[in-house]
Amino acid sequence: MIIGLTIGHDASVSISDSEGNILFAAGEERFSRIKGHMGAPYKSLEAGINYLNLDRKNLSKIPHIVAGALNLQDVEWFYYLLLSKDYQAKFDIFNGFLPPGLLQEINNKMKMINGSTEYKFKTLLEQNLGYEIEELVSVNHHDAHAASAFWASNFKESLVVTLDGSGDGESGTLRELKSSGEQRILKRIPDKYSLGHLYSEVTKRYGFKESRHEGKITGLAAFSTTDPNTIKFDSLFKSNFYCGFSPKYRLDFRFRNPKNLKSFDSRLAMRRAVERSEKKCLEFPDLASSIQNYLEKSVLDLIGQLKTSKHLKISLAGGVFSNVLLNGSIREKFPNDEFYVFPNMGDGGLSSGAIWEYLRLNGKPIASNAEHTMYLGTDIDVTPKNWARIEKTPKMLAQEILDGKIIGIMFGRMEFGPRALCHRTIVASPTNSSINHSLNLRLSRTEFMPFAPVVRDVDFDKVFCDSNQKSIINRTNYNFMTETCFVRNEYRNKIQAVVHKDGTARPQILRRNDNEFLYETMSILSRDHDLPAIINTSFNAHEEPIIENIHQAKQALDIKRIDKLYVNNYEVF
Repeated sequence: MIIGLTIGHDASVSISDSEGNILFAAGEERFSRIKGHMGAPYKSLEAGINYLNLDRKNLSKIPHIVAGALNLQDVEWFYYLLLSKDYQAKFDIFNGFLPPGLLQEINNKMKMINGSTEYKFKTLLEQNLGYEIEELVSVNHHDAHAASAFWASNFKESLVVTLDGSGDGESGTLRELKSSGEQRILKRIPDKYSLGHLYSEVTKRYGFKESRHEGKITGLAAFSTTDPNTIKFDSLFKSNFYCGFSPKYRLDFRFRNPKNLKSFDSRLAMRRAVERSEKKCLEFPDLASSIQNYLEKSVLDLIGQLKTSKHLKISLAGGVFSNVLLNGSIREKFPNDEFYVFPNMGDGGLSSGAIWEYLRLNGKPIASNAEHTMYLGTDIDVTPKNWARIEKTPKMLAQEILDGKIIGIMFGRMEFGPRALCHRTIVASPTNSSINHSLNLRLSRTEFMPFAPVVRDVDFDKVFCDSNQKSIINRTNYNFMTETCFVRNEYRNKIQAVVHKDGTARPQILRRNDNEFLYETMSILSRDHDLPAIINTSFNAHEEPIIENIHQAKQALDIKRIDKLYVNNYEVF
């Protein structure tokens, strides 16, 4: 057994066998009920231990792998904040401040532990876990991202690109990886050139939260009627961006001390660039459109420069690739190439990547992930005996969808990652776009994107296509809802509630073994009513994590977030 840990925002745990087969993986937020949980994954680890029925006497002998450096002396206070259960997820580091006096209090507590920074980290972790750890290993943040992208892809060799806000002083890496474990690093990108941070500055300018609401900017971009090329961010850099190859900021004395370039405040420079670009905007969505255009151009140029072989596949991870429009533009740019986005592409996925990178560094074989799944969390708990329930058929569920009911679905093991993949999902009919307003009101959401659709594997080609209305060849990413594509003209009005203003959608392909009951329901809708796609939105309200157990689902039913609740093939009352 190996335990992988993401400690920080989107804390998570992954537990694998000795060959890297992930047996359990879950985000801490599902158990703490704090969105984007900042801290350590103590509750999710406990859930994994219980689910796998691990012998607790042997926990100390299992290697524990952490994504990220453990030797940064200047942030020892941050380690305490992350690792202590007293402070778990109490502070939004990205969008707020620590209360006065807390930093000094934490520093004083850290001084009470004698030893190196690594020793202090290990001591704090052990104190909060309740057992000693024989082997605690840290791996580089972006190396873990790269491992998550490559080893889950099942590619034999690949160009691997990681991009995010920042991790271990970097905002991205570029490399070639082979299934033999051989790796060639092409570039490590310093965090001062962070595309993720630049996008977050636009997010904050709209009044949304960094590392939380970037998806709203992605959705808003399509509403601009101004040519995004007229509002450029290129003025921030000399010789374009090129993600750290040879960019130089267009600096002036306000942004740096010429005697000490390390003091340069890149976030301030980005903020000023956002302000300059905003002055050219004519409409509310223009700034969103401009940054989306800049992001896509920068990443496509980057991949185009590096992809020297037509046969070299592409693997992607890091928070930047949570941008589904960007991923869709990669599809459009390289239509005949296989590319893979790790479904838990943000820091939540580091716990799995850390395990795979640990195995690679130690020269150990890593299991093939040809049947890679994201149904890796807890299973459905037992329905209380005092709850009324009645067995239902796929035909009954199909009729309730046609009748306009909002239906919560729980099926099997919980998904690992940010997307609901029909195991903790709300489904509804997409035939009337007015549901986007009414359902968002129920869920207390404010969204610029429509809901996402789910479609059976056999119906995907009938409904979805590329920008030229041609069939899409490589479809793996659509199993996990990580990229957009276009809706065929003849279906845009039929499923209008899941079609964005630009004619795109973010579909999930449902396979029979994903959820057989829902699959049969959709077979009936497709065959008898020419409705091959329905709404699939995550089973949660605004600023809440996706539900984990049936009690949370029942609460949503009781407060009328949903009209019906299905647990496997039973309706629960």
